[in-house]
Amino acid sequence: MSGHKALQWNIWRQRVIANAWSESIGLGGSALAGFILVAIAPPATPVINLLIAVAMVTIATVLEGGIVGLAQWQVLRQVLHHLTWQQWVSATARGVFVAWSLGMLPSTILSLQETNSGAPPEPNGLVMAGLAVLMGFILGSLLGFFQWQALHQHLPNARGWILFNTIAWAGGMPIIFAGAGSLSAEASPLTIGGMVIMVCLLTGAIVGGIHGFGLIWLLRRGISCASQS
Repeated sequence: MSGHKALQWNIWRQRVIANAWSESIGLGGSALAGFILVAIAPPATPVINLLIAVAMVTIATVLEGGIVGLAQWQVLRQVLHHLTWQQWVSATARGVFVAWSLGMLPSTILSLQETNSGAPPEPNGLVMAGLAVLMGFILGSLLGFFQWQALHQHLPNARGWILFNTIAWAGGMPIIFAGAGSLSAEASPLTIGGMVIMVCLLTGAIVGGIHGFGLIWLLRRGISCASQS
């Protein structure tokens, strides 16, 4: 049992590290691609705003879905030997696609309102924090659901994975909101890029730590179920 515990905590540490660096590249790279698209795009119109949103969702699906999914699978395969990288990366990419599609809706709608009737009022900090947690709950549950579809085939009683992802992203999303709110329009591209990468690195570590604990709990339940059967 001590050997199992040592392996599981080693998996947790690897999970945190893998999630941190992969989100810094996948999520951070997607965000930076969005900055570049906005910077080089023609003057804002409803069509241009919609095209930017579609491009960002596509980039995130490939970049974040692929990199994060592959990094997570490299850790998961040590304990779930029959889980293929195709299963996990595909599930992660589908979750990222749906999450980014929904996540882009508010900003896209606000940008359309700004184009047509001027900039809407800026919500206060408390409202933004509440929105960040709510968005984390919704998007985390969606990502968890798609990953659960691959996970439950290899791990008994894996439905808790959805809950752990929900909690993880509810904790991580406020960091992204806070980081985005601290960026200055006058900052240099290097400063913006470094800030984005650091925020995504921190977010990835926190999210990975939370749902990494969930993974340990699910693994222990799986081992317990296997020993009783």
